[in-house]
Amino acid sequence: MPNKVDFFTTRCADGSLSDDVTNAAEFGLCDDPHVAGTLKSRAYLDTSNPNKWIATVDNAPRYEVTFKGIDDCITIYKPVPLTDGSLEEASRCDGMLLYEDSIIFVELKEKRRSWLESSIGQLEATIKVFADSYDLTIYKRRMAYSVNKAHPRFNESRIQSANSFFKEAGIVLRTQAMIKLEPLV
Repeated sequence: MPNKVDFFTTRCADGSLSDDVTNAAEFGLCDDPHVAGTLKSRAYLDTSNPNKWIATVDNAPRYEVTFKGIDDCITIYKPVPLTDGSLEEASRCDGMLLYEDSIIFVELKEKRRSWLESSIGQLEATIKVFADSYDLTIYKRRMAYSVNKAHPRFNESRIQSANSFFKEAGIVLRTQAMIKLEPLV
């Protein structure tokens, strides 16, 4: 079994906090553009600046929701070392939402072209490492969202090929900018 990755740490690799928590009825997920010469910061939850939101989360039941940063927070390496023996960091999604018995992996984009395949790849890679480290079946609702602010509405037929992975993993893939948190029925 591969080395277990600690997705539930409360600190990012740089020492900053990895979690945001809210019970707001509506909030957004943001991933600020990287400014050259500065450290890249993780994606985060926001309740006050809707113009910055890439994804909007409808939390009408007002669950206590935790957003855990993954990209630029948790270090994940590719399983095969480079020729010099060093390890290369793997692609990973921006974060995950946790509430009740639910887990939602999220990748946030603001690109106009060629974004969907890389977004799905980042989700797949992260979910695989998570599933190698933890039992996904403890979550009654397992989902993944690929969100693009530049394309808030998606053509569902474009993701049919990717859905096979998500079906095998027991995870539903959505490509939409609204994430609705619903009670388990």
